[in-house]
Amino acid sequence: MKRKLSNGSRFRHPTLERAQEVDNVVPFASLQAKLNKSKSSNSGSAVHWFRTKDLRAEDNVGLTAAAKRAEKHGSSLFTIFVFNSEELRSHGVGNNRNAFMLQGLKALKEQLKKQGIPLAVKSCKSTKETVDIIGDFMKETGSFTLFANFEYEYDEIMRDIQVVDRLQENDMDFQLLHDQTILEPGSLTTSTHSPRKVFTPFWNDWVPAVNKLDLSLLPVPKQPGTSVDEKFFNSKDEADIFDTKLDTSLEKLWPAGHDSGIEKLNHFIDKKIDRYGNERSTPAKDCVSRLSPYFALGFISAREALVAIKERKDVKSFGTSTNGVDSWVRELAFREFYRQMVAVVCPHIVMNVPMSLKLNNVEFVDVESKEGKDSWDRWVSGTTGYPFVDAGMRQLNSEGYMHNRLRMNVASYLKMTMLLDYRLGANYFANHLLDWDCCNNMFGWDPSLTVFNPVLQAEKCDPAGNYIRKWIPELRNVFGKAIFDPYHRMQPKEFEKLGYPAPQERQKDLQDCKKRALERYKRAYGKIKQEEQ
Repeated sequence: MKRKLSNGSRFRHPTLERAQEVDNVVPFASLQAKLNKSKSSNSGSAVHWFRTKDLRAEDNVGLTAAAKRAEKHGSSLFTIFVFNSEELRSHGVGNNRNAFMLQGLKALKEQLKKQGIPLAVKSCKSTKETVDIIGDFMKETGSFTLFANFEYEYDEIMRDIQVVDRLQENDMDFQLLHDQTILEPGSLTTSTHSPRKVFTPFWNDWVPAVNKLDLSLLPVPKQPGTSVDEKFFNSKDEADIFDTKLDTSLEKLWPAGHDSGIEKLNHFIDKKIDRYGNERSTPAKDCVSRLSPYFALGFISAREALVAIKERKDVKSFGTSTNGVDSWVRELAFREFYRQMVAVVCPHIVMNVPMSLKLNNVEFVDVESKEGKDSWDRWVSGTTGYPFVDAGMRQLNSEGYMHNRLRMNVASYLKMTMLLDYRLGANYFANHLLDWDCCNNMFGWDPSLTVFNPVLQAEKCDPAGNYIRKWIPELRNVFGKAIFDPYHRMQPKEFEKLGYPAPQERQKDLQDCKKRALERYKRAYGKIKQEEQ
């Protein structure tokens, strides 16, 4: 949708009235209603439409359903992926993440070809072109049923509504299935049948519901029909699309595709998960899974993760573990919670509007002002003068990844200590993280009254300073508590020798920054209250 600039923001977003209207309508429900009117086809080939969140052949709900439909009618199975550069650009997605995605897509294409299943790769620059490409491909392949897996964000839902309309005009069927989550968004509700909006009750319901499920994994399908014309195995767009390359250093850190994801998953379960509960907030400890890029693009599924845990750790049920298993599974549940919130509670959050509409009125420091420019430049380059924040940003810029504890700290520093618009940080993450996930990212950046003190956080989560020293070589010879706040804890002459920056004048007093931020955030709440009276 076209989003107007409001309140001087550089980010396009709807008015608050429009955001509230979107929540009241619930686009996800509108899409489901249209799908329910589709007529199931009893003939023709079937197509599975891969999107950017299900790039695997293993345990893929939509792909499996398409294969079964084709087999039932003795017809062929086709698959397609549409690389919409404008859609990704509008989300702020960067080149490295696109390259990582496309490497995984290329591996998927080769895997499917061995199964006799063609994967057509097309490119375009608009939603309209995407809809046209899908419609034309259905006709070209003689298919009457399109399968895909749900995407829950607003723009993606509106695109799918257009696809439904196009297919129904041509007596074709569109079937969407739930693949990103173990449980369908909206299925966990309160006693009054409204969706869960708080995580702890959601988790308390999620665990027993998952324990009741048969988590058997779906196999890679084979071509159920006769051999497919060779022309469907290649398209003219592919050479240019697959020419996008991931930085060499990142390629070594993040080998793309399902097999690499499963290898990392098994290594984590075998070697690290038992320590995860106690050490997950300590970035210097190598105990996190680093699987988020593989989940974000659907290289591996959440079901595969749970099955692997059950098999490799002999877990009978979740919610009863005393080691790190439940701590990590809880993070998978958080991922599902965010999707429930986006799908059926507050879809506006992925439209650059805070979950609490009141906080859209926070008076942020203008990033074009002298203070704002200096703050932004320091934040993105990891030179704020606070080592814990700077180490996190330098890890992000180097690896396309950041430990979750640091994500919370650098986000708090930008939106609370610097008082810059949170959307600046959310967009920077989208542009640099290989594991960018729209739902997770927007909830992680959503404004709140929580303020992290980067000095206290460093003392608590990096007590030996090893994480800081790894990413900030200027401080490699600083020991003791000085490493957490060298500007305030070292003699001026000794500090100057480090070659490490002092904090901005405005940020030297963290308590004063906290007070300023809370005053502005609370003022935003009050402004709305006055307007409503």
